[in-house]
Amino acid sequence: MFKSDFPLSPRKTAKQERSRRKAEHILDTTLALLAEGQGDRVTTKMIAQRAEISIGNLYQFYPNKEALFYDLFQRWMERVIAALNRLEDTLHAADPAERVPLFLAGILNDIGGDAELNGAGHWALRSVMERSPELSQVSLQHNERFLSSLDALRYLCVAEGTSDPAPEIKLLQSQITAACLYVMSTTQDKFRRDNVREQSKKLMLQSLFLNE
Repeated sequence: MFKSDFPLSPRKTAKQERSRRKAEHILDTTLALLAEGQGDRVTTKMIAQRAEISIGNLYQFYPNKEALFYDLFQRWMERVIAALNRLEDTLHAADPAERVPLFLAGILNDIGGDAELNGAGHWALRSVMERSPELSQVSLQHNERFLSSLDALRYLCVAEGTSDPAPEIKLLQSQITAACLYVMSTTQDKFRRDNVREQSKKLMLQSLFLNE
């Protein structure tokens, strides 16, 4: 668990349903602003105005912008890791010959095609996090968990007895996957997005066997 002297925890824990809905509304509003390309220009005042709440109401939940970004990032991270864990369970239960297509479909369709897991706002958030002295460590931890989960999935897809790729090859495989997801998230036109998905499938399939 990441710890910081900077106040990143939500000021108010949303326990009642109404409070939970308001907290989720604040997070969703922030994500929408990030998806519009606002990035580092997003302020708590902008978020409050877009969410149609008072700035004081927002501060009841989050003491600063960084705490809001942190909570939004944690929500995204938990959802992505949960999806990867579900995919791992699916691969474990599948016949080895079926695992590669299931892996590709899980990454590109179930995760890449889900706006709650792979939206333009998520990648903008990641970029903001990486540039923030208070938040960059959180982003690094998420990246390590993401890479570890991808390694476990790829291991289930390759033939038994295949040697483990070198660290730089693993990094290359993961960066290919991340690049495919990023481009999918920023491609709005359906025809072009479908084409990106098909090209991503080819790239990821090739990258699975880089060590052979």
